Amino acid sequence: IVYCLGDFFLTRTVDEARLIRRRLNGSIRLIRGNHDQIAEQMRNEFEFVKDYVETSFELPSGKKQRFVMFHYPILSWRGMRNGAIHLHGHAHGETPFVPGALRRDIGVDANNFF
Repeated sequence: IVYCLGDFFLTRTVDEARLIRRRLNGSIRLIRGNHDQIAEQMRNEFEFVKDYVETSFELPSGKKQRFVMFHYPILSWRGMRNGAIHLHGHAHGETPFVPGALRRDIGVDANNFF
């Protein structure tokens, strides 16, 4: 399962986007970004297309970790005082640091394109 936190399409046409999507493995869940205007035309290519997701995953330790995923960085999110981690894109590594905030810009350009 892969969560894409937006801007999957950037300036691509629907045909170009379909070719790219078909090369990717896994079940992709798209959290729509500001460059995803054609997302509705490709809704069937993704497990889901949403604007915002709150979910939790079980860690190898057995502990559940809560995540809040949104394309845009936000200053306050549900569960932030109880360890929920906010994952976002959009900011290209320019999100101001907030001491103690469990927030991460997961955009490739903010992470050496990994």
